[in-house]
Amino acid sequence: WKGFAGGWEIGDCPNYYCEISEDAGGDYFVPTEDGTIAYSWGPNLYDDEGFVRQLADVEYIVYKGFDWDAIYGDAATTDKTAVLDGIRAVRDGNVFGIDRLGQNAWFEERASEPDVLLEDMMSVLNAAAMSAFHTRVWLRNVFTEAQVADDVCADPSAPREQRGDVCENPDTECLEDCDSDADAAGLLVGIIVPVVVFVLLVVLVLYFKPWKKCTRAKSDHQLIKKTYDTAEADDSKAEGENML
Repeated sequence: WKGFAGGWEIGDCPNYYCEISEDAGGDYFVPTEDGTIAYSWGPNLYDDEGFVRQLADVEYIVYKGFDWDAIYGDAATTDKTAVLDGIRAVRDGNVFGIDRLGQNAWFEERASEPDVLLEDMMSVLNAAAMSAFHTRVWLRNVFTEAQVADDVCADPSAPREQRGDVCENPDTECLEDCDSDADAAGLLVGIIVPVVVFVLLVVLVLYFKPWKKCTRAKSDHQLIKKTYDTAEADDSKAEGENML
């Protein structure tokens, strides 16, 4: 919500949050129509009706402002509760702020730890699978999770401790530890059979092709010999007649 401009902003693609959402297994919603409120610092903003019309069926929202409590709920000073309740993500309690570690950490840290940002987004979209080994760093559920203390750098000269979780590939581990004799035997058979077939084909080609040539040559030789014998017999007969 851009209170000073009187409208709502919906992030468009391409942008980093589009890629992060898709890499985490989501399908980022791209607005299907432009806003109607002119905004000098970016695309046009949406009025209340246009905002709800665009996001009515969206399942998750990451709210990049720091004023959620000021626009939603009993303590709201600019009450947009009725407007926001028209969106599925709000009704289901799936709205996440970027200020779990305060307002500065999101801008100062996320660019240097994209893997952690990806884990945060995965935890949003699939909390059950991620809760066992990842605690969200920047994203928090605005309905159920409170903001923790601002992240403070105690020693600017110290190496930064990375917060990405170490993942294991179960397939790689299995290749190293599992008994693979059966797989190896199957692979060996799969290699040997084509090789044997190829060798047999080569042998058959080399054997039968010259045999056909020899057979034809032999037949030609017999034909020539037969012709010669017939001619010789005719000559002998002619000589006999001359003698008579």
